[in-house]
Amino acid sequence: MKTSLACSLSMLLLATLAAGCGDDDDGPDCSLPEDCPSAADDECGGRWDCVEGSCVCATCEDGDEDQYGVGAGCLGEDCDDGDPEINAGAVEACDGVDQNCNDVVDDATGAAFSACECGNGRDDDGDGAIDADDPGCTEDGDASEHGDDRVCDDGIDNDGDGTIDFQTGEGGDPGCDSLDDTDETGAGACDDGTDNDGDGRTDARADGSGDPGCDDPVDDSELGDAECDDGEDDDLDGETDFRADGGGDLGCEAPDDDDERGGDRVCDDGEDNDGDGTRDFALDGSGDPGCTEPGDDDEGGPSACDDGEDNDADGEVDMDDPGCDDPGDVTERGTNVCDNGADDDNDGETDFAADGSGDPGCDDPTEDDERGADVCDNGLDDDDDGTMDFRLDGTGDPGCETRDDETEGGAAACDDDVDNDQDGLTDLEDGGCSGPGDGDEHGMDVCDDGIDNDRDGIADFMTGDDGDPGCDDPTDANEHGYSICDNGEDDDGDGFFDYRTDSLGDPGCTGIEDPSEMGVTQCDNGQDDDGDDRIDISTNPAVNDPGCSGPLDDDEHGLGACDNGEDDDGDGWVDFTTRAGNDPGCISPTDPSELSLTQCDNGIDDDGDGLTDYSPGGDGDPGCLEATDGSEHREDFACDDGLDNDEDNGELGGGIDFKADGTGDPGCTSALDPDETGVTACDDGVDNDGDGRTDWAADASGDPGCSATTDGSEYGTNECDNGRDDDGDGTTDYRIEDDARGDPGCSGASDASERSDTLVCDNGLDDDDDGVNDYALDASGDPGCEGPDDFDASERGDGACDNEIDDDFDGRTDFNTNPALSDPGCDGPDDQNEYSSDLVCDNGLDDDGDGLIDESQAADNDPGCTSFTDDSEREDGLDCDDEVDNDGDGFTDFRLDGSGDPGCGSASDPSELDLLVDCDDGVDNDGDGLADWEDPGCDDPLDATEDTADYQCDDGLDNEEPPDGFIDYRTDGLRDPQCSSPTDNSEGA
Repeated sequence: MKTSLACSLSMLLLATLAAGCGDDDDGPDCSLPEDCPSAADDECGGRWDCVEGSCVCATCEDGDEDQYGVGAGCLGEDCDDGDPEINAGAVEACDGVDQNCNDVVDDATGAAFSACECGNGRDDDGDGAIDADDPGCTEDGDASEHGDDRVCDDGIDNDGDGTIDFQTGEGGDPGCDSLDDTDETGAGACDDGTDNDGDGRTDARADGSGDPGCDDPVDDSELGDAECDDGEDDDLDGETDFRADGGGDLGCEAPDDDDERGGDRVCDDGEDNDGDGTRDFALDGSGDPGCTEPGDDDEGGPSACDDGEDNDADGEVDMDDPGCDDPGDVTERGTNVCDNGADDDNDGETDFAADGSGDPGCDDPTEDDERGADVCDNGLDDDDDGTMDFRLDGTGDPGCETRDDETEGGAAACDDDVDNDQDGLTDLEDGGCSGPGDGDEHGMDVCDDGIDNDRDGIADFMTGDDGDPGCDDPTDANEHGYSICDNGEDDDGDGFFDYRTDSLGDPGCTGIEDPSEMGVTQCDNGQDDDGDDRIDISTNPAVNDPGCSGPLDDDEHGLGACDNGEDDDGDGWVDFTTRAGNDPGCISPTDPSELSLTQCDNGIDDDGDGLTDYSPGGDGDPGCLEATDGSEHREDFACDDGLDNDEDNGELGGGIDFKADGTGDPGCTSALDPDETGVTACDDGVDNDGDGRTDWAADASGDPGCSATTDGSEYGTNECDNGRDDDGDGTTDYRIEDDARGDPGCSGASDASERSDTLVCDNGLDDDDDGVNDYALDASGDPGCEGPDDFDASERGDGACDNEIDDDFDGRTDFNTNPALSDPGCDGPDDQNEYSSDLVCDNGLDDDGDGLIDESQAADNDPGCTSFTDDSEREDGLDCDDEVDNDGDGFTDFRLDGSGDPGCGSASDPSELDLLVDCDDGVDNDGDGLADWEDPGCDDPLDATEDTADYQCDDGLDNEEPPDGFIDYRTDGLRDPQCSSPTDNSEGA
């Protein structure tokens, strides 16, 4: 290692050194020492440098001479001083070595590193997967193990929390549980992407923009330490922390504020604004009582000692007022007499008032006596009359009209030396004076009370002529006198007495001197003006005229029907009267109605014809000739005589006479009709339904279809009388014998059914069990019935399924609703053959071609059919009918057309073998181990021999020359030795 020495300080030496550096074209002279100011490698060693301006050559310990090492003269540090390719200025290579000494291996970018991370054998992104196993590497040439399409593997801090992606070790994003997570948000409050505390900030953010309560994304709460973010109502105002939506504590302007009090709200600013010793709103009641919520803009409360008002007007406000012990006190009044809110001296003024409006006896609210210096307010009886001072309740000295009066002497009536009530007595001598303070000399006695007690316009006893003539002395107890109109009695019995000025006296009295209470009106003149034997108004019910409402009533007629002067019931008679013309319905003037008990005068439509009683105008009931008639019926009118003239029994059905409500005889259109016969079918006298019965009759002799004369049809509910073809046979109901329209099943209109027990085709029964009944006009009935009166003894028809014949010989006959009895080929009685296309053994066909058909009792019965329900004509027990090639000759069973097995002469043959033919007898006739169709000598099951000319070893000949005595291939030891199988052609070789 070579070390540079310090240079000389002399400029001359510097110049010499500089000159020795060799600036000519030949390059520097490497033998010369280092020239510090030039900052050049003058010795061409490439190992030293110097610090400009100091003229002191810096040393550099550089073992690999790459100018990087330890010392101020080095270009930088060298993490491997034995390899000149490794230093702080080296270019990183993709080789697993940290060339640039930054403690990161292969961290360069560019085309040279395109395959580095996904092929260097390391977990570069720390996700637990290496190279090809890392899902971020789609091929070896990927420059990064990060996956661009996966949030938790893209190498980006997507949620800004300072952590990146899924990592198997420490340092990964806690929101990434795997590489496949779709977002970096986690379950913790500081990493879930939610503003959990509502402060407008979310989660932990590396850049400081997140929730201030989150120090790390793994924190489980966004609440912080500041008062405006700690989740506590620190100022007890019922509001908590800062909320971005304005719903939090309004004293918080941001979540990092450390005081929930503040702002411009008086009840939340932390100040005692009203100086009452309390401040702000507190939910627990410990705050200022004037604050009902933190948003109040005034600490003044509703209580008198906290409202900012001088409520008792004593010049002091709230807690400065001596009457206030606490801001919650409801009054500023104190306990002192001049501050207690009471008028203690009863002079109409109360306490001290700063504006002078209070009690003048109070100079200060702390004084304890409201008395003043004035004569009428000094608490002394200055005039010795037993009373003192002015009192608002009148208990004071009557001479004091106000507390400011200068004397207690007054001007009261009982103290003014005047006979004020003119009774001849003055002041206290007057019995009406109880003391000098009395303002009125009138007393309690009727003739001294100042009241016109008898309402005659004159009051009390007076010494002159102005007093009430009924009073002889002021002590009299009654003002009534001796005249008729002033004696206090109802002399004429009309309920009123005497003369009165208030109109409540007897109207017959015009003054107290009148000699009689009688007047000039009908109800007060003493006469029976309406002739009802009653006179005037009277308090005596026995003589009182009911038409009089009072003595001023000028008409004795009343409101009642028998006293109103009107013919209320229209019978030509008016009211009750003792004179001629009395209404027979009135027995007294108080009767409420002119009606009587007779039918022609009772106001009732007794016969229900819509007309009532007798009327002289002719508009009454025609049965009434006068009001005293006892019945409204009239014998000469059939519809008004009360009789059932057409015998349709009014009580049970048809009704009697004309009735306005429609319940009468329907043949009557009015009470004057001469005939009760009507126009309805059950009341017109005609047999409308041809059943021999006419109309409704109560004795059952009428038409049974009529339930009332008002019925519009004679048809009834029975099948033989309802006008319908109930059994569908084309005929309807019962008709009389000469009417061919009737149903043959009906013997009378009252029959309940149109069916006939004696007619097979009309009895309602399925006599032939074919599922259909009787004759029906619409052809839906039994096909064996040609009409309802078909007299055949059977419902059987001509069709194969209804003729009672087993046409297909299967043991079943015709269609039957009982499946156990019905022919399976019959779907209904209308079917024209008994064969069934669905059943092989009942379809009428030779399905197996053996010349035999179906299961049948006939001679051509197929032996494969044991029942018509069999699904095949084959017989498993018969080789010639089982549809199997039992002898393997390629032919099956017996066929009538000859296409079957030649061994079968009929379907009932037990075997397909033909014992007369070698190729079909089941025997190895040539001994070659093969029989019949398997033998190569059999071209057809009809071949007569198993030998064949095609093979020397199976032709039945001794083909050697000379013959060797052995013939063909055989399995019994007699074979020709030249033959190894029947198909050999080597026997003659």
